[in-house]
Amino acid sequence: MRFHHHSLRALGALAALAFAAAPPIAAQDATPFTPQYTPRFDIATYAGATIPTGTLRDDFDNGFLLGAQATYGLRTHVGVLGSFDWTHPTTRLVATDAGANVYQADLGLELGGARGNMTHWALRPFMDLGGGLRHYDFASTDLSNRTRGVGFASLGTEVAVGRSSLRLAATDNVLSYEAPTADATRATRNDVGLTLGFTFHP
Repeated sequence: MRFHHHSLRALGALAALAFAAAPPIAAQDATPFTPQYTPRFDIATYAGATIPTGTLRDDFDNGFLLGAQATYGLRTHVGVLGSFDWTHPTTRLVATDAGANVYQADLGLELGGARGNMTHWALRPFMDLGGGLRHYDFASTDLSNRTRGVGFASLGTEVAVGRSSLRLAATDNVLSYEAPTADATRATRNDVGLTLGFTFHP
């Protein structure tokens, strides 16, 4: 699936602007923010686009992305996370059966503003760091499926009201890539994910 470059640039700029401009989480009035309680667990679902960069663009087009992430708070501003993403790009390596399913499972840490049950909307910026595994499953029998390691870093913000949040994130993935062709060339490659989603704090 192809995405318009202007839309992707606008979403990326919005993610950077929201993170840079957001103060530490605070209610939008003169009263200092005090969460009614501090949740230990939250779950997020999201959708967006994955954009290969550099020489990875020689092998893949942009792809549709779906994912989910669960986070458990260790301290007020630190949590451990687990996430799973599915993307559906097309490859440029073959002329027919060019579809691919790409699965990525990660573990990591989240650093961000305090969570809480708020009566006013608030911005909660965050940063995620971690790594995991990525599996490429190709439709074409001329290409070999691959599973390789990947590291990631995300910047984003949540627009929170009560126990729900609108989540906006930009993720940079650095992967140990092995070409699915017969030569099986290995190299470090990179792609970017831009996502919008919904977070709920039970």
